[in-house]
Amino acid sequence: METARFKSACFPTTLVIILSVLLCLVNMQGKATAGWADSAHSNPSYGVDRSGATYSTGDCAHCHETVDPATATCSVNNFLLFYDDWLGLCDLFCFDCHSDSTAVQQVDNNPYSVNFGGLSPAYNTNIKMQFCDPGASYWYPDGSRHDLSYIRDFIDNNAHGWGFGADPNPCVACHNPHYDQRNHPIVLMGSLNTAIRRPSHYKSSDSQDFLWGDDEDERMDVCAATFTDGVYQPPYFGDTTSGKFEPGGTTTNYAGDRTPDYVTFCLDCHQVSVDSKYGPLQAIDWGETGNHGYAAHGGADGTLTDVNNIDEPYKQVNSVNYVLSCLDCHEPHGDGKNFVSNVLVRRMINGVEWSGSHCTACHSQLY
Repeated sequence: METARFKSACFPTTLVIILSVLLCLVNMQGKATAGWADSAHSNPSYGVDRSGATYSTGDCAHCHETVDPATATCSVNNFLLFYDDWLGLCDLFCFDCHSDSTAVQQVDNNPYSVNFGGLSPAYNTNIKMQFCDPGASYWYPDGSRHDLSYIRDFIDNNAHGWGFGADPNPCVACHNPHYDQRNHPIVLMGSLNTAIRRPSHYKSSDSQDFLWGDDEDERMDVCAATFTDGVYQPPYFGDTTSGKFEPGGTTTNYAGDRTPDYVTFCLDCHQVSVDSKYGPLQAIDWGETGNHGYAAHGGADGTLTDVNNIDEPYKQVNSVNYVLSCLDCHEPHGDGKNFVSNVLVRRMINGVEWSGSHCTACHSQLY
C-alpha cells in the first residue's frame, strides 16, 4: 500500500517528464536535427545504466526516479533526479557517473587534446577528474579550470535572458543531457555528432537549437569565412610528421567542416568582462582586434610576411588569414597541470607537447 501511495504522489511529475520527452520526439520528425533517440544517454549499448537498477540501458528511469520509498515524498531533487543537481564544486549530479567511481556508473571522457588532438597516453580520463583532480599541481579553485561555481552564478535566474532557472546545474550551461551525442570518434552523416549546445539557446524550443555544431553552418570553416580571406586550418594531430589533422586524426585536411564553431559557442559567455567572488570572466575579441581571429598578425601590411617565423601547417600566411578555433589552444573543461593559472591551455597543441610556452607550438619566433 505504501508503494502505491508513493507512485500516486509522484505520478503527475512523472507524467510531465514522459510527455515532454514524447513531445520532443514528435517535434523531431521531418527535421534534420538529432533527438533523444540519438543521444548518448539514451543509447541502448552505452547509455545511462545505473548500478543496481533493473531498467534497460538508456532508460529515462536510470536518471529520473518514479518513486522514492526512502523518504515517502516525491521530487526530493529537481526533475525527480536520483541525486541532487548541485551540492558543491565536486559534488553534483553529473559527477555520479562522469567520474572514476563505479558506485553508480563509471564513464570515460578524455580531454579534448587526447580525443581530438592525439595526445597519448590519456590523462584525467573522466569529467570529474578534469575539474577536481587532487593530483593536479593546482587545487581548486586555483589552476586552469572552468569554475563551476562561477558558471552557475553566471546563468542563474534567467541571467542574460537565457532561460535558466534558479540554482541550475552548471554543466547544463554547455550541455543538453537529453540530446548530447557521443562525439568521439568523429561521426559525420549529413549532421555532425556533437555534445554541446549554446548557452543562449537554452530556452529555445526550436529543435535546431538543441545542439550546436551539428549543422553545416555551425562549423569552423563557416565561421572563418565570415572574415576577409578567412580560413580555418586544423592543427596537426598527434605529432608534426605523420600529416594527420584534427579533429579526427585523418591525413585528409577537412579544414573545419568537421570542427564545431567553438568561437561563436564560447563567445556566448566570453563577450563581456565581469568580476565576481569567483574571479574574472575574460572578454575575448575575436573580431577586428583579436590576434587569432581576424586582426593583423604583424608585418607592415597587417599579415605575417615572414614564413620562417611560423610553423606548419600555417605557412601560407601571405594569401590567407588564419582564424583559429578556441579549442585549438584551450581545454574546454580545464587542466590543472598546465602550470598556467586560469587560461585552460591544452597539454598538446599542433602536435607539440607543453614546454613552458603555448606560443611555440605554432610560432618559431615571436615578435
